[in-house]
Amino acid sequence: MINVDGSALDHVELSVEAPFTVADLSEAGAALRQLAETPALRRVLVVVESIGLPKPKALWEDLKLTPLITHIRWVALVTDIEWYAHLSELAGALWPSLTIKHFEPSDADAALAWLTAQSDT
Repeated sequence: MINVDGSALDHVELSVEAPFTVADLSEAGAALRQLAETPALRRVLVVVESIGLPKPKALWEDLKLTPLITHIRWVALVTDIEWYAHLSELAGALWPSLTIKHFEPSDADAALAWLTAQSDT
């Protein structure tokens, strides 16, 4: 399951929990594309409960979302999946305008506070 919540004015919330399908990724991508020009997409709270083993087609669908990174400035990543946190750090290094900060699930409130405190200036 992948859920995109764009109801807040200052951030977007994305939650991921296995199992998820190619259709789930496609729907999440469509929702994120609709939010691409809104100020809320500059800040994204990502809560990853579990990933599972995505199929190649799902990985391709995920890669197609890469252009959206240009709209995102800050990501608060909430997960206890260590390898995923490290992979996200690599993504942050590849896009210098993107700041990704990892939080443990017990620090979810701190993640949201950090995210919403980021200034647009």
